[in-house]
Amino acid sequence: MKKAQLGETARTILVIVSFIVALLVGYFLFLKATTSGNIESCKLSVQASSMGEIGGSSPLSIECNKRYVNFYKSRADFGYNPEKMEALEIRYENKKIKKFKELNNDIFNYAVAEEIKTCWYQFGEAKRNVFPNQDFGSTTGGLGYDKICFICSQLEIKEDLGDYSGLVEFMKNTYMTKPKMTYWSYINQPSESEKSIEEYIINEKDFEIKIWDNELFIFKPKQVYLVMFQKDYDPGPGNNNGYFTFVIPANKINDLCTQYAY
Repeated sequence: MKKAQLGETARTILVIVSFIVALLVGYFLFLKATTSGNIESCKLSVQASSMGEIGGSSPLSIECNKRYVNFYKSRADFGYNPEKMEALEIRYENKKIKKFKELNNDIFNYAVAEEIKTCWYQFGEAKRNVFPNQDFGSTTGGLGYDKICFICSQLEIKEDLGDYSGLVEFMKNTYMTKPKMTYWSYINQPSESEKSIEEYIINEKDFEIKIWDNELFIFKPKQVYLVMFQKDYDPGPGNNNGYFTFVIPANKINDLCTQYAY
């Protein structure tokens, strides 16, 4: 083949590759422009980072944003920018609503359970290794049992409306629209995690039990809470990592996390 033909072939390949990259970037930006798209683009980036893992690290980073959810007497707002919030749609008494007479336990717990569900979904439902770039950039250089976290949502009851409780009971007894299972079953289904959330609670003998205890864990007004995804990294043979989604008081985050994913 002549040099001119080789040059033309190379240019054609370059144009095709550039076109594909442009399409992917455009699709990614399109996804980021909507709430559901933001969730899907996060999930895709988590999958890509995991699939691109080579020798314990990945050239690809995750592209996920923290959600903000604020609760008021008759509405809840959400958004990825605390300065630009919109009304949060709530499913209550088999109806989708954006305003309600008064914030109650069922409405509050639905919103929190949805954030937990979304967080678990975004990070692959513990069906793949996530945060590979943090394993060896950790506080122990990949040699210790690090707890790597990503904060999915920040929650706050903005008005002094009293306390809210019963989250775990709600999650155990309330079915999601899709997939058709309870919220609790969803985050405890078989996965790559060494333990399920339920097993983790039973086996751990420290702070983790208390934050999930249905009687002790109470949401209080004007305090910040975080929905987080945690990788309990195990450096031993077999990679028996644990994957969990929690909702905790913001001032307890450093009790559960040794580093944060990016």
